[in-house]
Amino acid sequence: PLEAFAAPQSAELCRVSIGQARGFLSKAEIEGWRFETLDGQWRKLTKQSGPRPGELILLASSTGGYDRQLGFTGPPAKKNADPTPPVTLLEAGDSEAMGDDPKSFIDTWVRLEDHTDHVVAQLTRLADALGIDARWRGWLETAARWHDLGKAHPVFQEMLLTPQPGSAQPAADPGILWAKSDHRRGRVKRRHFRHELASALAFIQDRPNSRETNAVAYIIAAHHGKVRLSIRSLPDEKRPKDDKLFARGIWHDDLLPATALGAGQLTDPIELDLSPMRLGPGSWLERCLDLRDATELGPFRLAFLESVLRLADQRASALEQQEKP
Repeated sequence: PLEAFAAPQSAELCRVSIGQARGFLSKAEIEGWRFETLDGQWRKLTKQSGPRPGELILLASSTGGYDRQLGFTGPPAKKNADPTPPVTLLEAGDSEAMGDDPKSFIDTWVRLEDHTDHVVAQLTRLADALGIDARWRGWLETAARWHDLGKAHPVFQEMLLTPQPGSAQPAADPGILWAKSDHRRGRVKRRHFRHELASALAFIQDRPNSRETNAVAYIIAAHHGKVRLSIRSLPDEKRPKDDKLFARGIWHDDLLPATALGAGQLTDPIELDLSPMRLGPGSWLERCLDLRDATELGPFRLAFLESVLRLADQRASALEQQEKP
């Protein structure tokens, strides 16, 4: 049953310190499961692999230890204490693993160029409402224009365009670059593929290694919360046949086609360069650490800028789904 367990909504979550969590789960009769983001599976906690900071732990409601008014209360004072009352949800999503991209399946086809325009429009509204400074606003607008360029990658387009077995749905036009699909199909052939990494790599290509370039690239890469300070390959990724660099489903020298980004902007074909994943001068890590340590930026402003783009993206996707034909 855990394989099909829906992702929790905020009303179902309770933040607990790591010390409290370890103490609570050390009780002999309490079982817990962690969500493994690498493969999208729930796995039972053991004494050898207890809870870790920042992860999602699932407990049976009969475990107790929670009060709706007080939150986490620790181990029940008595055996057979009343179970935690269920939370009624209007909707639930899928648990999202490292390579999942559920917001790309919204029951309607949306062109990449159109989605980009929609996100930029939502970003503009947010920037106006929040009174964002002109400098940060410019960075955000550029990031919004480039944030989904990586969806033009042939691997991502193949995922969107491949019909379900036995499906009678008419195929979408393969001559159009799509951002959203009208169905829920299989995952990309390259496990852990992250389109936003391809977008960020394309953006820094042939641009100066400046704070502005790197800030925009960071916002692009981080807008799904899967790529931030480091670029690294994962253990079970599909590897290229030669010794090319690879990370998160992107291979060195992958080619992005010429892509319309809206507002009359058209990129040239871009051959992706993964050399920034190496350590040393000009590396992705060096660029991001400079942003983190910059007086005018730092982790909190970076998190704010990342959140603004993510919210604009989510609002645009929600409107696209509401306005489907």
